[in-house]
Amino acid sequence: MYNIGILIKKISFVFVLTVLLGGCNITADSFTTQEEAREFVLELMQRKYGQEFQIVGREKYNDNATLLGLSYRCEVAPKDDPGKTAGAVVIQKTGTLKDDWAVYYFKEEVEADVKEKIQGNSNITVEGISLEAPITSVTWTEEDGLETYIENSGAYVEI
Repeated sequence: MYNIGILIKKISFVFVLTVLLGGCNITADSFTTQEEAREFVLELMQRKYGQEFQIVGREKYNDNATLLGLSYRCEVAPKDDPGKTAGAVVIQKTGTLKDDWAVYYFKEEVEADVKEKIQGNSNITVEGISLEAPITSVTWTEEDGLETYIENSGAYVEI
């Protein structure tokens, strides 16, 4: 049997450790205007991937969402590589970011591999090959490896 005092201390320790390591959760007041939403998504992308991003395309600010609060969707790209565009969305009530930028960790390798496998097959006409992935809140890294990414991210090759 556990001593209740020891159990409370352990639970308190885990809670404090979680807050210290994970940082404070961003609250529902993360943004209230489209401009704040733009800044918010760029801040979260930088935190998630360790580089500066910019908004490069479509933007949609939804201020009528009664269930989830405000939401903001846009296309982003790293400031130093604007050709690598990705979709990003933030929802006010959850304060979370979802994006599909991590596909670029594995894109060239997958597309080259698929091209090599179908090259020479006269029955296939290829106009393009692209690794695609759904937006997600998961933080993928190159260290996760291609196999793990493909199996768990929902990524797929579009030919």
